[in-house]
Amino acid sequence: MDKNTIYQKSAKGLEEMSSRTYKLPARERSVLIMVDGKSTAQEVIDKAKHFGDAEHFFLALIKEGFIGPLVAPAVPAPAAPAPAAPAPTQAPIPAPSEKSLATAKEFASHYLTKVIGPDADLMTVQIEGCKTTAELVQLVEKYREIVRSVGGARRAEEFSAGTAARLP
Repeated sequence: MDKNTIYQKSAKGLEEMSSRTYKLPARERSVLIMVDGKSTAQEVIDKAKHFGDAEHFFLALIKEGFIGPLVAPAVPAPAAPAPAAPAPTQAPIPAPSEKSLATAKEFASHYLTKVIGPDADLMTVQIEGCKTTAELVQLVEKYREIVRSVGGARRAEEFSAGTAARLP
């Protein structure tokens, strides 16, 4: 393992974050939470030193497939201006004028990317692949918990309500 490499959660890691499917031990899960797609392996290990053998936990996450090196996208996305930080008393997201599965998927994908960042890539691919409203609703329920753990209860509610408001 190159300690200067930036790591991200894999699909398996994101699944563990949302539903605790693999029942990782608490310290290993805590290290998994710290993997953000922005910090190097060494930075994560340094932040997690109070858990004990942080490097051992980090290596176990790699070996078990919960995290992997950050992979740059094949086609770079055009640079977009950074969104302004929301005001503490931000108004609820207004209902859209158009309601469709495509509009709801687009909202959910953009919201995940805004809140979670590069770690949301695998989730957005799954959302964009939804063929029915029921599939989308199921994924939104699954990913709501991740949004809550990363962005707080208010953002989790915005994610859920904003997606639902766009469904036909």
